[in-house]
Amino acid sequence: ARLEDVLERARMNALQVQSVLLQRLDEQSSQQAPPTNLTETKALWSEIIRNDKDLARLLKDTMASSRTTVEIAIIGEDGRVLASSNPESIGTPMRRLPGLEEWTQQNRWEKLWDIFTQRLDYDLRLPLGVAEQQNPVFQVQVAVSSVLLRNTFVPLMWYFGVALGVSSLC
Repeated sequence: ARLEDVLERARMNALQVQSVLLQRLDEQSSQQAPPTNLTETKALWSEIIRNDKDLARLLKDTMASSRTTVEIAIIGEDGRVLASSNPESIGTPMRRLPGLEEWTQQNRWEKLWDIFTQRLDYDLRLPLGVAEQQNPVFQVQVAVSSVLLRNTFVPLMWYFGVALGVSSLC
């Protein structure tokens, strides 16, 4: 249940960023001269995302409110990070991570094994596109750390171990 909760929180973070992103693009695009074609529109949107300090602050605040998220990034069409909760990631290629949704579909023992034996990050990606184009224009990427997941499980495992020990003694 806790792992499903992590997936749902990652999804909610991505949807929150998507909502604010679309709002910010709409607000700031209306203040600019209207682009003449889709290529110019996408270039304007990318520039808005790169320069929007409020959007960067939202990414940091959203990431900070989660105990398992290590980064939230907005990826451009070229696969490079346009905005991120980690300023050092901006301009770098998107991190290729195993999918969080696929990982949560594994059986519970495999997931627990992964949490306690590996140091992987997993991601949830939310594509954003336009009707005229098949590929997404932007992606919101939420990266979740198995190390931070482990930290949420250790108290539960300790409690379970103590309860098991006491019941065995009884």
